[in-house]
Amino acid sequence: MTFEDGQLRFACQGSGFEVDFSAHIHLEWQDQARLLADMGRGATAIAELGLDINSGGWYFKCLRPDKDRANHLNTVVQTLLELAENITSEELEYRLLARSAMEDDWEYQKSKMAQSALDHQRRKIKQQQEQLRHSSGKLASAAAASRSR
Repeated sequence: MTFEDGQLRFACQGSGFEVDFSAHIHLEWQDQARLLADMGRGATAIAELGLDINSGGWYFKCLRPDKDRANHLNTVVQTLLELAENITSEELEYRLLARSAMEDDWEYQKSKMAQSALDHQRRKIKQQQEQLRHSSGKLASAAAASRSR
């Protein structure tokens, strides 16, 4: 990552060349300010960025003073693929615990859990509607009783 002519420039290393990602990475002004403040007077730094899966936006995590060069293109692409897969720690553990590909039924189990959650939500709404009808019936009976007096 470099700061040239008032612009942040993001790049990684290829095999003997540099790949510029600047057109594809936009940081919100708060992250840009933090990054530039952390860089101090330096024009070049290794920065670690994160990708917010929900918004699709990039954010500045930290500088990496322990590194002397940017990641290789292969590392960047592999990381992007992992982010795109959005695998959770629970899914990873479940799949690793499966003794074979035949036992890895994560998608099936996930769909069963989703259906169970949907069924639960439908039951809850039905109960609320029934309670509302029951309460409305009591109010109507009480109003009728008070009018008859």
